[in-house]
Amino acid sequence: REIAILKKRKLDYDFEGLKLSSVETRYSTSKKSKRRTSSASLQVEIKDKDLCKRYVGAVMTGVNIKESPSWMKERLKASGIKSINNVVDATNYIMLELGNPLHAFDLEQIKDGAKANIVVRRAKDNEKIVLLDDTELKLTKNDLLITNGETPLALAGIMGGKASGIGENTKTIVLEAASFAATNIRKSRTRLNVRSESSDRFEKDLDPNLAEKAMVRLIEILEHTADAKLEEIVDKYPKKV
Repeated sequence: REIAILKKRKLDYDFEGLKLSSVETRYSTSKKSKRRTSSASLQVEIKDKDLCKRYVGAVMTGVNIKESPSWMKERLKASGIKSINNVVDATNYIMLELGNPLHAFDLEQIKDGAKANIVVRRAKDNEKIVLLDDTELKLTKNDLLITNGETPLALAGIMGGKASGIGENTKTIVLEAASFAATNIRKSRTRLNVRSESSDRFEKDLDPNLAEKAMVRLIEILEHTADAKLEEIVDKYPKKV
């Protein structure tokens, strides 16, 4: 997109076609779909709306964790990103393609009873989280967390937590496409000395509308590369831009 603007060229990509309404309609009208129309299995709450501008969550079932197709692995490698598995790779691939970071949680690791709760809140002073790279951090109230209400699942916009990561036995996933306040991400990243592909993008301030497009694209990719089926979508967008 940046090169197209600098060179005054038209970018040939259907951004307008990536709408949640289109994917929801496709699933709800499919005779084969057993998708629920309620949000019984996923609940999302944003407690600090200044730091989290939008949170789109989706549940996909029947996920087949395996090696990514060669075309995806080759493109990730060319961009300096190591292949992990088809779900994690899809989140990284679309981050490169559209510019909005994404994350995937193992639903079984984050749910409380029959429900999966996602609560976006500030950390408590001295609250701890172990990240995917095994780094243990002590947080302050200035850091933003993705939690299940109590347990930290991810350091918002920077890196996921180890306890809720995707494993080879994962069958149901919760996908995250969100938009976080750039200044807060930059301050947390600097103070905690944790930098990631995700923080590099969020700290430059992203359009909250891009989160929707990234989620739709992620659902499309996982249908083909992980045999996943959409169960439901929850979109929390407190102050539309």
